[in-house]
Amino acid sequence: MRHFKSAIHLKRSFIAVVLISLMALVGACGGGDSGTGNPVFGGSSIYEEERNGQTVMVFAVSITDSDGSLYTDGVLVQGAAFTPIGSLPIAVVAIGGRAEIIVEIVSNGEYRVGIDGLTDRQGVTHLPQPNDENANG
Repeated sequence: MRHFKSAIHLKRSFIAVVLISLMALVGACGGGDSGTGNPVFGGSSIYEEERNGQTVMVFAVSITDSDGSLYTDGVLVQGAAFTPIGSLPIAVVAIGGRAEIIVEIVSNGEYRVGIDGLTDRQGVTHLPQPNDENANG
């Protein structure tokens, strides 16, 4: 039982370090001038593939500006991934208007990702539109 609690604590610590590192990358990533306006969830595609011998679900998320052009500044995509046996927080840097959220397939069933917000390089979080059902894929 002690080993199990230690493994959970180690996993949470690892996730915290990854999230802090990704936030630091938001300021460093991006191509400078994006179009006009705020980052907006532009859609997603979902597909299954094998990476390093493990089957994963890939949620490819696109980020646009208010004009519909790719948002090229760095953006942190935040939300949660839902698997048949639980959920876990996600934070992935979108570079050039695209982010890939990778979820390992651990069991048969439904896998989903919910986008809670997009944090720009100034630290402002832009929430998905209230009636945008595509932000949960």
